Amino acid sequence: TTGKPTPYLNFVNEIPKFSRKKYEIATDEVGNPIKQDEKKGVLREFKKGDIFFNYGCLPRTWEDPTFIHPDAEGCRGDNDPLDVCEIGLKVI
Repeated sequence: TTGKPTPYLNFVNEIPKFSRKKYEIATDEVGNPIKQDEKKGVLREFKKGDIFFNYGCLPRTWEDPTFIHPDAEGCRGDNDPLDVCEIGLKVI
């Protein structure tokens, strides 16, 4: 790396296009592995069918649940990294 800023951002794909398995960055584990998310011991999947975009997050970001933006009609952060919908043609 050159250490110079670029116009690019890193994106972690948590639900690949045309699929249902839900992956997460395990922020509570050493090394923050990316693995299929669990809820109450059951592997999570997107339940409404395959999605038509790549869904994920921007690592090293965070939505503060205590901050209410004046333009967001009372919505708060969800205590997770910022969400991303990547609408390109390829499955990432």
